[in-house]
Amino acid sequence: RMTRITRIFADSEKTFDRLFSIVVNSVFRIYSCSKGELMVHSGRSNNEKQRKNPRKSASSASSAVYYFILLLILVSGLTASASEEVIPAPVSPAPQLTVSDIKIEFLAPEQPEAFWFTMARNLIFFKKGDQFSAERLEETLKALQLCKKFSEIKVDSHEDEDQIDLLFRLRRLSLIKDIKIEGRFPLFEREILNVMTIYPGDVYFADKLSEQESLIADIYKREGFIDPQVRVSAEIDPDDGFYKVAVKIDKGKYYSVKQFVIEGNRALSTAKLKLKMKTWRSSIMSGLAGRFIESQFNKDIDNLKKFYWKKKFTDATIQSHIDKNSEKKEVAIKITITEGSKYKIHFENNEEFSKYSLKKDVVIFKQGNMHDSGLRKSKRNIIERHHQAGYLNTTVKTVADTVVRDEKSPLRDVRFFITEGPQTCVRTITITGNTVFDEQRIQNQMLTTLPGFLKKGVYVPEVFTEDLNAIRTLYLQAGYMSQAFTKKEVTFSQNKEEVDLEIEISEGPQTLVSDLSIQGLTVLPLISALELIKLKQGEPFREYLILSDKNTLAAVISEKGYPHVTVKSNTLFNEDNTRVAVEYTIVEGPAITLGNIYYSGNFRTKIKTIQNELLMEPGKPFSLIKMLEGQRNLRNMAVFNSIKFKAIGLKEKAEEVSLFVEIEEKKPYFFQFGGGYETDKGFYVLGKTGDHNLLGRNKDAWIGGEYSQIGYRFEVNLTEPRLFGTTIASSTGVYVENEDLDNVPYEVLTYGASLGFSRAWQQKFSTSLTFRFERTQRFENEEYAGESEDSDDDLSDFDELAPRSVLVTTPALSYDSRDFFIRPRKGIFTIFSVDISKGLQNSFDDFVKYQYDLRYYITPFEKLTVAWKGWLGFLDSYSPTGILPKEERFRLGGTSTVRGFDAQGIFWVYDKNEEIGGLAALLTNLEFRYDLGMNFELAVFYDGGSTTETFDEVKKATWRDSAGLGIRYITPIGPIGFLYGFKLDPKSSESPGRLHFALGYTF
Repeated sequence: RMTRITRIFADSEKTFDRLFSIVVNSVFRIYSCSKGELMVHSGRSNNEKQRKNPRKSASSASSAVYYFILLLILVSGLTASASEEVIPAPVSPAPQLTVSDIKIEFLAPEQPEAFWFTMARNLIFFKKGDQFSAERLEETLKALQLCKKFSEIKVDSHEDEDQIDLLFRLRRLSLIKDIKIEGRFPLFEREILNVMTIYPGDVYFADKLSEQESLIADIYKREGFIDPQVRVSAEIDPDDGFYKVAVKIDKGKYYSVKQFVIEGNRALSTAKLKLKMKTWRSSIMSGLAGRFIESQFNKDIDNLKKFYWKKKFTDATIQSHIDKNSEKKEVAIKITITEGSKYKIHFENNEEFSKYSLKKDVVIFKQGNMHDSGLRKSKRNIIERHHQAGYLNTTVKTVADTVVRDEKSPLRDVRFFITEGPQTCVRTITITGNTVFDEQRIQNQMLTTLPGFLKKGVYVPEVFTEDLNAIRTLYLQAGYMSQAFTKKEVTFSQNKEEVDLEIEISEGPQTLVSDLSIQGLTVLPLISALELIKLKQGEPFREYLILSDKNTLAAVISEKGYPHVTVKSNTLFNEDNTRVAVEYTIVEGPAITLGNIYYSGNFRTKIKTIQNELLMEPGKPFSLIKMLEGQRNLRNMAVFNSIKFKAIGLKEKAEEVSLFVEIEEKKPYFFQFGGGYETDKGFYVLGKTGDHNLLGRNKDAWIGGEYSQIGYRFEVNLTEPRLFGTTIASSTGVYVENEDLDNVPYEVLTYGASLGFSRAWQQKFSTSLTFRFERTQRFENEEYAGESEDSDDDLSDFDELAPRSVLVTTPALSYDSRDFFIRPRKGIFTIFSVDISKGLQNSFDDFVKYQYDLRYYITPFEKLTVAWKGWLGFLDSYSPTGILPKEERFRLGGTSTVRGFDAQGIFWVYDKNEEIGGLAALLTNLEFRYDLGMNFELAVFYDGGSTTETFDEVKKATWRDSAGLGIRYITPIGPIGFLYGFKLDPKSSESPGRLHFALGYTF
């Protein structure tokens, strides 16, 4: 009763406060009316209102008096009832509106195709008979905006009692079909497209064009151009209604380097420093290549600083000044260097680690030594290295003395005095309290061990802590939830050289899963769900598996079309924690199906081609995993620059989700032309043109050819990356080839057709199967005519120069883990192939050719890469005669095999001094590649090989080898180099070596 009285009193007090406020306001209104004034409401003065309508002012004053009297009556009534509890009158709910009709109109001169109406209807999250809500309408408007198909969205409504009609008025957006760029040099087209915020396939907005102009101008300013002018315009294609964007670039003037001065350098020459700077190297070039780029200059200054640190001038500071002459478009550069002292590092009293190991901890030659911060960090690194080796009390003292040897480079002699202290090793490990696991099983979990073979058994506190966590994990996996360490004692010997470790374990009870249940599951059989989860009834309880099981159940249910599924878990232990009941509660959420799929940006690619990669069908349950897999498949296609997916309706939990696929296509056509010189084939020209997306079906078609001093080859090829929708790629081609080597007594003309199949099984493994039909004819060279005669009587009636038809089947298996195809620095590449040849007109071409290639790359130091190649080949005839075509035999020599020899200059000599190839061949290459900087590379190599009738005949007399060196220049498309090989055992009739010029690496 006291509580009720208190509440009534409080309510009465609040009521009086409100009434007092009302009375005061009313009195104020009466006073204002008596003065002929009214309250300001709309911004005009009250006097103006009163002058315009004086009767209204008088009536307002009388109304105010009326309201005041009424308020007094209300006050007396409310005061009388204040002692009673006030119960508010119920408020009737607002009437619910039902959607009776939905209409869609397009604000355009012409009516669009039917699919536009279907698409818009699928994005409206209402249907007839639904309850109308403002929240659902807001979600609909967001969906229509997110799809980026409409430039204008309007909604009108008409209400009639408890029903509402909705009218959506929409205006279609147009897309950008193509972007053409003029005047882009020296930048690539892709660089400009990357900075633009529009792309082919994007929605066209006229107001975005000016933004692109500033973005493109900025990138050219960063490339050294002073005031580039960019004009971006667009015009509509009347054939399809899409826009073509044209970008015209006038780069304008740029600054050139007029003066380049370096001062303050004493130990390092000016010429050497200038060569380290790309800005200076560019300044000696003419035209655009010699323009001044400030961002590159800043990089040069940073690199110059690091170069000084590497040369042990770790206190070096560099200041730069750029003086620009805007009239002459020239810059004068002045670089001031304060070298400081040259550092020399010594280590004293180091016994455990060598100086080479300790130098890895010294960071001053990589990070500098500003205010001795580098020395302090190096000191910490040395202490940590010893700590991890069991030296728990290591101290390091740094002493630095400056010695002036000459004016050029004063020397700062830094000595690290290391007091290692005792190395602490484990003497004993005692484990007690364990009954579930024996001591050996527990020790196997520990990194801390007793001394033994190849083990010092050092003690590191942090490692021991990790060991305890590993033991705890072992028990948790067995279901011991409450296990603990009742004792973790570490006892050092008096001299700190030995330590005794004692671990006492309180295992506690084992917890088993007594009951396992799943509630709320309807889309999956209970037995199937129980098989999916890892926790099993009767097995040890492992708490960490609950999260895994929840994720597994959610993933499987989501794939059934319930992407909003939630899974919760509950555990109930008995009193002694020996049993636990686990319950998974599933809220499946609404069933969602995939509605229509809409594509944009695929101006060339057929929709059917895209659908084959999506793995999703409208009307089927919506699958997030399939959507991600489809997105990955499309991105793996070589015809697209980018792929974006939008699942509209998923967030709103609509019954159907519309999928929008936004595509940016690559330009399909290409043309390549080049020429040059290589030692093995002389001067050559080559060209290739094709279409990467033939007829919009993701097929790669090309025609190409090469003509050189040793022959020619022309080829037409068609590649299907997804044969019949599988992951198998097929390639079909026809070709003609002529080869006429100077030191080979025959010329070979081949017409052929090929059909190949390949598949990548993983990222590194791949297999292939190729069929070739060839029509081959061999011609004798005039200079060798009459020298070659077949010695086998079985072939006396066979004309080797007659045309032959051959069918070759080649299975192959390859593995490639190289980090980079053009310039590998680490990894392995290997391939094994077998050519099974069958002559269609005779048995002369009945043979099997085995080939195995193994390459290995390693970079032990930053600038040094070691590359090795081993190759072997073997020919085995299964024809009755056992005779093989000469052009199929193995011959070595040349840029790609054994350098220092002519191309195919290593061969097996027949009994009658006839120079033919061998049936067995071995080859090895070893090359050291050292980075000289400025994109130059030094190569030192050894090559060796042998061609014989069998591998048993390989010996010193048949082994031909060479050694040499060369220089390469690294370009973005590969190296260009000169290499000279010296024959290690030249014959009297041979040259001492040979110079090779080549594009790309030998291997």
